Amino acid sequence: MIHFYSASHRCLDHIVDCIIDAVDFSKGNSPSLYRPSHLRESNLLRQFISRVLRLSHVPMGTVLIALAYVDEMKLRHTLDYGTATYERVFLGALILANQVCITPDLLIHSI
Repeated sequence: MIHFYSASHRCLDHIVDCIIDAVDFSKGNSPSLYRPSHLRESNLLRQFISRVLRLSHVPMGTVLIALAYVDEMKLRHTLDYGTATYERVFLGALILANQVCITPDLLIHSI
C-alpha cells in the first residue's frame, strides 16, 4: 500500500492546486492560468495538507478519492465560504473518502 507521505512534492502541489481551483471555481471565478501552489499565499495550506497527510498515514487511494469528491463539490457549487474554507474542503473530502475506503458499499450510494 502506497501512503501519501512517501509521495513527491508534485503530488502535494497538485492537491493544493485542486483545492484552490475548486473553491475559486465554486465562487464563480474562472480557472486560474497559474499554479496556485507556487504562490506564497498557498504556503500555509500546503503545510496544513502536508501535516495532515503525514500524521494520518492516509493511503494514496484515499487521497485520490478525496480529490474526486472535491471535483464533485466544485461542480455542484456546494462549498461554504468563510474562515479556513480551503482547509475545511480538504478535510471534509478526506473524511468522506476515508469512510468510503472503510465501507466500500457507501461508494455506490454516494454517486
